[in-house]
Amino acid sequence: MTTARDLRAYGCTRLEAAGLDRREAQAQARWLLAHAGENGRAAYSLLLDRRVSGEPLQYIIGFQSFMGYEFAVDARVLIPRLDTEMLCFYALEMLPANSAVSVLDIGTGSGALAICIALGRPQAQVTALDISEDALAVARGNAERLGAQVRFVRSDYFVAVAGERFDLIVSNPPYVTREELTALPPDVQREPRLALDGGIDGLDAYRILAREAAAHLKPKGRLIVEVGASQAEAVAGLFAAHIGPADVLLDMQGVRRFVRAARD
Repeated sequence: MTTARDLRAYGCTRLEAAGLDRREAQAQARWLLAHAGENGRAAYSLLLDRRVSGEPLQYIIGFQSFMGYEFAVDARVLIPRLDTEMLCFYALEMLPANSAVSVLDIGTGSGALAICIALGRPQAQVTALDISEDALAVARGNAERLGAQVRFVRSDYFVAVAGERFDLIVSNPPYVTREELTALPPDVQREPRLALDGGIDGLDAYRILAREAAAHLKPKGRLIVEVGASQAEAVAGLFAAHIGPADVLLDMQGVRRFVRAARD
């Protein structure tokens, strides 16, 4: 009889051959074996086939952990990243507890940011926008399962919230340059291009936010976004010119990955 140890070794060998380093191959082999459960070696081999073909592990097992919660993810949404947890921490720090502040999440995807903010600040009125109805379906399911009160609206940036103003706007917009898109790892290229493509220089979304955010911020309202590793200064300049004073915040590795601005 084939043991679980044998199956893990078999999976690790296949994943290493597909380009994963040994430690990551071992971890993913364990995840896939656990996901196959009692369905046996045949089911496990099919899961390995999907992973070796470039399908992200999170899409195969169906979830990604974010801020201590499990979010359902599939090919309709970008997979939440660990770095984005820092964006959520910063946003929560900017929101007073037990206050009915209003928050807008632009490009919500799986809903991870909006939902964690709603759970962390239960009195807040959280609205989440996405242009993709498919993504919103995933986000609504996550909110319902986790018990978060979030208003989800299909919208291209601010179109559907014309006339509304918020205490805080958060966003993890697409910021990958067109050149970088072609060099992304195969599993990342399986994620929605709409959530990755930031235009020629990666700054298209920030230009829109810079032009339009001030009209949707309350007096002294603030905006905070995630940016690419080399984009902080350019984005801070855009926000300072159109919104108000801007500063740059660090991720867990000390990289300048978040830009915050306050409306004058």
